[in-house]
Amino acid sequence: MGNLAALILRVALGGLMAGHGAQKLFGSFGGPGMEGTSGFMEMLGLKPGRPWAVMAGLSEFGGGVLTLLGFLNPLGPVGVIGSMAMATTKAHWGSRSG
Repeated sequence: MGNLAALILRVALGGLMAGHGAQKLFGSFGGPGMEGTSGFMEMLGLKPGRPWAVMAGLSEFGGGVLTLLGFLNPLGPVGVIGSMAMATTKAHWGSRSG
């Protein structure tokens, strides 16, 4: 039962993260693509925006695919964690009011 639970988590979370990265890299699923992501990175103060957008997209897409496949564990989850930690500190914590 534990193996089935791990498989379900890997497929669900890996697929979601791969899709999130595909939005940044390719504009899939209504995402901003490289141009929009680059502009957003610059708005966050990460200049130049394009290399940061590429790193974010690749770590999310690549990490999601590796997680989904269960390949080269733990590199996939580490890529996802790094990208999400950066997003949390730069995008979400910076926008708190109060």
